[in-house]
Amino acid sequence: KALVEAGHKVTVISQVTDRNWAIFPPGEGFIKWKKENGLTIIGINVSYANTMSIPRRLLSFIQFMFVSSLVSLKVLNIDVVFATSTPPTIAFPAMMLKFVKKLPFVFELRDIWPDFVEQFGVLPQVPGVVFRLLDFVMRGVYRCADFVTCTTPGMTQIIAAKGIAKEKLGTILLGANRRFFTGCHSRHPLLANPRFNRKCIVVFTGSISYGYGLHRLVEVADHMQKRNGNIMFLLLGQGNCFQNIRAMVKERDLDNICVHPAIPYREIPGILKHVHIGYESSLPSSASDHGLDNKFYDYLSAGLPIVSNYDGDMGALLREHKCGRVVVTVDQEVDTLDELERNRDKLAAMSDNSASLAKQFDRAEQASLFVDLIERVAFTVKN
Repeated sequence: KALVEAGHKVTVISQVTDRNWAIFPPGEGFIKWKKENGLTIIGINVSYANTMSIPRRLLSFIQFMFVSSLVSLKVLNIDVVFATSTPPTIAFPAMMLKFVKKLPFVFELRDIWPDFVEQFGVLPQVPGVVFRLLDFVMRGVYRCADFVTCTTPGMTQIIAAKGIAKEKLGTILLGANRRFFTGCHSRHPLLANPRFNRKCIVVFTGSISYGYGLHRLVEVADHMQKRNGNIMFLLLGQGNCFQNIRAMVKERDLDNICVHPAIPYREIPGILKHVHIGYESSLPSSASDHGLDNKFYDYLSAGLPIVSNYDGDMGALLREHKCGRVVVTVDQEVDTLDELERNRDKLAAMSDNSASLAKQFDRAEQASLFVDLIERVAFTVKN
């Protein structure tokens, strides 16, 4: 959108999933072309959902990689190609365009493969030599790109340590979408459930999948049900652990946690503007030390204090700006949530601090940096 506003023509090649059916209704063909917000969007109907098994997801990534490579060749008058990962396979259509059409290539990293996957233990049956091979391939991708931009400073340092020249490395944050959360947002109908009445609501929004370790939150809710009945937990999302987490809640007969399927992103302010604490979760891993994901910025934009069960870059920000807490153990988490619920003045002060921090990460400023980068790479490489 920022590129369009700056006067550029933009074509996006995207996978069709249940999350973008508003643009690409089912049954309209395998390749779909749409105009949306000034963008030309090409949708490729290769099945994907984060509830799929890992082998099925890998197959989907590879299918999209091949089809998008062919489709991209039909796009005319290209000056620069931008690819955003994850998955890492997204780099290969961009690399093909770089070599076939002699185009500059900018690669954005939102996850570092295979480092993050290996550290989370998502594929324990895969031998280490495979990860070493994948790392070798990805180093080649980084060297091929004319510029690599990461979404956190810590990730940029990791890529620099892989021997990538510092002059072709940079950081552009995902940023806080403050404008999206300003103004009056009616309370979402989901919160009309009597279970939420007069409760301190702790919310998690995002993927309910293996790497987030949300089984721990169920354990916290179990302890909290016996200790403080004024706290309610809301997990909002989809993923391959969704049914498992629901089963754990049912098995423990917990009334203080609601596990609900994902809702459209446009409805998220109706949730976040009417709850009290944003929750960040991850399996223990050095990969999470560098994580500043979308939900982190959404929580800040909505003025939510953040409780995180991992530290790293996020923990440093929470401590420095006094807008949240890092809780390493279940006992610490239970004590912290109990304390914050009983001290609403402290919670309100943290909320103000979150809103102030969001101003430092304003997405409009990050988008401006992105436009400058694309223009600079397109001009310098082609000239």
